[in-house]
Amino acid sequence: MMTLAEIKVAASTLASNCRGRLTMPEAVAMMVTVQPHYADFWREAERSIHAGNPLSTCLPAVWPAALVAAVKAGEESANMEQVFAQISKASEIQQQLRKLLMKLLYPAAIGLAGVVLFFFTMLFVAPNTARSFRAQDANAITQLALSMEALFVPYWPAVLAALVVSLAFGLKWAASTEGKAALSAIGLALPYLGPGLREMYFGIWAHYMAMLCAAGMSTDRAILLTLELMPLPLREGLLVFERDISRNNLALSTAANVASLSEADPRQLWPLFVRRAFIVGDRTGDLAGELQRIAPELIALGVEKISLAIEFGNIAATIIAGVLAASSFVGIYAPIIGAVKTFH
Repeated sequence: MMTLAEIKVAASTLASNCRGRLTMPEAVAMMVTVQPHYADFWREAERSIHAGNPLSTCLPAVWPAALVAAVKAGEESANMEQVFAQISKASEIQQQLRKLLMKLLYPAAIGLAGVVLFFFTMLFVAPNTARSFRAQDANAITQLALSMEALFVPYWPAVLAALVVSLAFGLKWAASTEGKAALSAIGLALPYLGPGLREMYFGIWAHYMAMLCAAGMSTDRAILLTLELMPLPLREGLLVFERDISRNNLALSTAANVASLSEADPRQLWPLFVRRAFIVGDRTGDLAGELQRIAPELIALGVEKISLAIEFGNIAATIIAGVLAASSFVGIYAPIIGAVKTFH
C-alpha cells in the first residue's frame, strides 16, 4: 500500500493531468515516471484501462477502500479532477496531523528517560556509594536502593528476560484489535487530549465524507466506507447512525438529533458541529457542503487541544523525571554527606 505522502503525490498528479484534459490512459501512463517505485502497478493499470476497466478496479492494490470508493464515485459522476484534488488535500491533512500526534512521544520519552536513570542509579550507583561510606543504615532512599539491589541484581538474567517478554507481549497486544481499542479509549478519556482527538478524527472523517457525498455517493454507503478512518470507540455511533438512516428510514436530522436519544447512545459523543452538519445538510440538501465546511473547523479545534495536551504532558513528564532524578541523587550524595559530618 502507498503511504500518505505517496498517495498525495499520485492524487495531485492525476488531478493535474485531468485538469490538462488528458485521457485516463494518458494520465495513468505519466505516473510511471512520477512514481517509478510503482511503475509496474501503473503500467498494469494502463493496460487494464485500455481493456475497458475503470481505474477504480486497479487501485485497491495500493489505496485504502475509502479512497477507492471516492474514485469510483468520481468515475460515475465524471468528476475525476475534483475527486483527485480532494484526495490529495485529505492526504496532506492526515500527514500534518500524524506529525502532530508524533509529538506525544516526546513527553513519554522524557518520562522513560527519568525512569531509566532512576533505576540505573538506584541499582548500580547508590548502593556502591552507601557501602563505600558505610552508610547502610542511612536515609530511606539509600535503604530503598540497597533493597532494590538485593532484589534485582542477583537475578538480573531473569529480570532482563521478564522485561523482554513483557515488552514483546505489550507490543503485540498494542498492535491487536483489542489493544488498539483499549489505547484509543484511554486516549479519548484523557483531559484535553481526548476531546482534541475526537474533534480531529471527526474532522478528517467529515472531509472524506464530504468528498464521497459530493461525488454522488449515498450517505449510508459513505459512512460504511469511511469507518476505518475512526478509532474503534468512535465507530459505534456511526454504525448506529447508518442503521437508523438505512434500515429504520429516519431522516438525517432526526438520526442526528441527540435530544431525542438516550444518554447512553454513542452519538452523544459526537462534536456539536457534526450533529449540526447533518441537521442543516438534511434541510438544505447540501450535506457535502456542510461537512466540507465543518471539517477544517473541527481539525483546527482538535489541533489546538492536542497541542495544549502536549504542553501539559511535557511539563508533567519533566516534573516526574526531575523528581526521579533528584531522588536518585539523594541516594548517592546522602551517604557522602553523612560520612563527611561523621568525620568532622
